[in-house]
Amino acid sequence: MSSADLVFALVAFPLLGAALALMAKSFPSASPVGRVLEAVGAFVGLALPWAVLALSLDDMLAGVAYRGIIGGWNPSVGIAYRFDGLAWMLSLLGYALAGAAYIYTLGKGPRGPAFTAIFLIQTAALAATSMTADLFNLFVCLEILGIASYVLVASSRKPGAYLAAFSYLMVSATAMIFFLLGIYGFYRLTGSLSYEGIRTGLAALPDGGGLG
Repeated sequence: MSSADLVFALVAFPLLGAALALMAKSFPSASPVGRVLEAVGAFVGLALPWAVLALSLDDMLAGVAYRGIIGGWNPSVGIAYRFDGLAWMLSLLGYALAGAAYIYTLGKGPRGPAFTAIFLIQTAALAATSMTADLFNLFVCLEILGIASYVLVASSRKPGAYLAAFSYLMVSATAMIFFLLGIYGFYRLTGSLSYEGIRTGLAALPDGGGLG
């Protein structure tokens, strides 16, 4: 496996951990097997990605950027990715905060296999956000982040948690409307949604798209 393919483990490990956590729900809440599965899922999703970050550190320090199309699809329809030093730093920060937050929940709650699974899905979406290379896939990743966040806020079972989750949903949905309008504007101007295509399209405009 190449280093460029290895970075997808930053997304795959949390998703695998989420699957293991959901498997834990097949067992009674007091079952040691269920607790072990949930713990293993959390370890896979939050600890193993650090090995990927460590393995890619030398390339990031050398200024190498991994890029390509997932699955080898045509660039016009495929999901493009770019993993560079900035994406590495964002992933490092994301996993550091996610790990600290999960450890905090072990003592203060909420907890349980369902919570762990949603938490890991959110972590995977955050990692995917850092390496996406076009605005549409960024929108999809942000939506997954938002949906997971609404569920996590509501799962706290504190007074007002459901109202807080609903308020967050309304604010986020409103923000996404403006985000989509911005995407439409970029597409009308440049004919592309990829970061590289937008940069090239703006540079080709008479005033340089305001980049100058």
